[in-house]
Amino acid sequence: MADKKISALTAITSATDVDATNDVLPIVDNTGPETKKIAVANLPLVANFPSDSTPINKIRQMTASAYGLITPDSDTLYIIVG
Repeated sequence: MADKKISALTAITSATDVDATNDVLPIVDNTGPETKKIAVANLPLVANFPSDSTPINKIRQMTASAYGLITPDSDTLYIIVG
């Protein structure tokens, strides 16, 4: 795996395929020369939810202008790009 670029890895195309406990994401540590990992469960968006909050069931990526045209769902994480 060390010889493979992140862009060459197989994509997970559905949020339901993500295992929050065992799947990890690469993180570029700007304080040092190495790329590190973080478990999905340890992301601030996941780890800091109160136990009585609505769980995230969907992740949607869209532009800010597209986001402005919708009524957001309470169980969806919206990632604004471009």
